[in-house]
Amino acid sequence: MGMLKSRLPLIVLAGTVGLFLVVGAMSLSTADFGANHDDGINAVTGRSLAATGEYRITSLPGEPFQRKYSVVFPAMLAVVWWIAGDFPGTIVWLKAVSLLSGAVVLCLTNGLLRTVGASGWVAAVIAGVCAALPATGTLANDVMSQLAYGASRRGCCGCWSGLSARTPLRAWDLPRVGWPTWHTRRGPWGWPWFWR
Repeated sequence: MGMLKSRLPLIVLAGTVGLFLVVGAMSLSTADFGANHDDGINAVTGRSLAATGEYRITSLPGEPFQRKYSVVFPAMLAVVWWIAGDFPGTIVWLKAVSLLSGAVVLCLTNGLLRTVGASGWVAAVIAGVCAALPATGTLANDVMSQLAYGASRRGCCGCWSGLSARTPLRAWDLPRVGWPTWHTRRGPWGWPWFWR
């Protein structure tokens, strides 16, 4: 009985994440795709990566290289384009990437809170509140990079706190641990292979 009681916060977290995924999957639709500018750009550049391997905006004349947004989220979307490449049926699957990123954010939020000393119940409740926020649900039902960025950031923070607990950190450790987060939100102008 004591083992079940100690695992109860994890069971609550699993139920919260499961409910988030079920409700999110039921709400995925093609209805509001394109309402934001960024979701269309993410989808087009993901399709370009899948079809040509180049990071271009194929919906514009001359198909210019994309230099404003990072390539990480469109690369995730490119996998969806390879698997289910029929448009407009792909829209729901593209949105599912954001939904799965949201589930990862919830799990990593719980883990990060536990790493910094929060109790299992506090971490599970905070993850549940994050799952219930309207903004989280809205972002999970759109082709936007915010939840992928959040997952990357939470993962890097968890690595950072885990590393700092084991060994003294040096100044050059932060860029190495934070690289995925930085490149999820910043444009590719630092990556010379995207320039011609």
